[in-house]
Amino acid sequence: MTFRQSARVQKDIVFRDTFAQLESQRNLLKSISLDQTLPYTIRTAAASDLCLLGSTGARTLVKNRCVITGRSKGVNKRFRLSRIMLRKMTSEGVLPSIQKISW
Repeated sequence: MTFRQSARVQKDIVFRDTFAQLESQRNLLKSISLDQTLPYTIRTAAASDLCLLGSTGARTLVKNRCVITGRSKGVNKRFRLSRIMLRKMTSEGVLPSIQKISW
């Protein structure tokens, strides 16, 4: 079972990488800008630097997508597979420790 990665999946990978790179810097600037014990000038400078980062590394751009098909709805977080691919791979026995239950 081979699938070509769609452009949506590749775009999501880029968003995840940029988020991972900018996460610590964004958290640092946000905590400085919200800290009331620091002087006002330092807080505003941190807030302006935070605005300069833009939305390229924003958490909201990262979307849970199926790593095989790129489907964004019905994605299992544990396996990062859509419900359709999860069912298909389970019935084929590709996923370890998961079996289809019948009684």
